[in-house]
Amino acid sequence: MTPVHDDVPVTVYSGMLWEAELVKAMLLDAEIFAFLSDKIFGGVLPPIYSATDTGQVKVKVSSRNIERAQAVVAEFLKNRERE
Repeated sequence: MTPVHDDVPVTVYSGMLWEAELVKAMLLDAEIFAFLSDKIFGGVLPPIYSATDTGQVKVKVSSRNIERAQAVVAEFLKNRERE
């Protein structure tokens, strides 16, 4: 019998490198561990790929923190729209 793990990385945000870094910093300020994936490709591919999610940097958190992380991301998106 294999153990069931409910603590898996999930993507809470996907965007340009600078945006992903800001979201990650906000999550860390909220004491939610976060990390970036696809950072290499997201930093070098042109923005034309953003419509297909290729070339976007993903911010990942533990599935145990998904609800708190989504609230932080929602705050980021709200603040980004105001500018």
